[in-house]
Amino acid sequence: MSKLSFVSIVKLLREIDLDAIRKEVERRFTLVIFGEATQATIEVGRLLSGPDIHPWIDLADTNIAANIAYDLGILITTHQKPTQAEKAAMEKLHRHKTPIIVVETPAPTAMKGIPRRGEFARVKLRRADDREGFADVLAPTILDARDDLQLAFGRQLEGLRPFVVQRLIEETATTNATYVLTTGLAESVPGLNVPLNVADMVVLTKNQMMMAYKIALVYGKEGAPRDLIGEILGVLGGGFFFRQLARYLVGLLPVAGIPAKAIIAYAGTYVIGEAVRRWAAGEVPMTPDEVRAMFSTFVRKKRLVLNTPQEPLPGDEPTPQGDG
Repeated sequence: MSKLSFVSIVKLLREIDLDAIRKEVERRFTLVIFGEATQATIEVGRLLSGPDIHPWIDLADTNIAANIAYDLGILITTHQKPTQAEKAAMEKLHRHKTPIIVVETPAPTAMKGIPRRGEFARVKLRRADDREGFADVLAPTILDARDDLQLAFGRQLEGLRPFVVQRLIEETATTNATYVLTTGLAESVPGLNVPLNVADMVVLTKNQMMMAYKIALVYGKEGAPRDLIGEILGVLGGGFFFRQLARYLVGLLPVAGIPAKAIIAYAGTYVIGEAVRRWAAGEVPMTPDEVRAMFSTFVRKKRLVLNTPQEPLPGDEPTPQGDG
């Protein structure tokens, strides 16, 4: 399996529960954005879901419904200390164990504040429609508050979608790099190098395909799982990306090449994620030159961070055009 074939990738997909992934992405949720300033709650709602507030988001003043078990509450306030009305509203959410993010606006800078008792987190925005602050502090905080719902958030809320997909790509790339680092230590045992390389590629490819399928669903792609996976493989040249990554990883020496393998696993996974993201988002597909450039950039950046030996790595030189 040092050279992954299209057939082997298809067989591998049978081991992935694609229906479970789809259910996770299509999971229903309800959010409430509340506060005394109606316009501010509207502006934050638009940051989350675009010009038209998503029907799964409720906008309310401090007199919120007590009988709804919201998945997340976002309080928009001008106060550092909650008012009695805000405390009463938060208490209704506490009864359902709803995590609450408090957003102070306006504020001098966009940043995270110190949460008070009963708050999951507190953030500060310059204005209620502060897109930069939303990207820097509020969006990541929302995803942290309901990590279990972030794929569903990405599917339904276009304002959160780029952040969900970026986090998904980075987490999968980091997971694959970490996996290679940990299994690489075992490869120093004589006679284990080849079978562990085979096992490595199975795990890495499975993680990459699950990532790619999730990205497609988050961007609203429809169709039977098998058909959608077929489209993804078409975007990735029928598995060309995976085969190239396999060659790079298997070709590196054990022990001395462990950090290098982690770099290749990270860079390869990231490029696969970005290629799928562009296709799913309806953007111009990545060209072979862009693929090589992005791959090389990540290889160089990561080897500097890890301070790896400067032996030549794939990505230091242009990758071959063909698949042979």
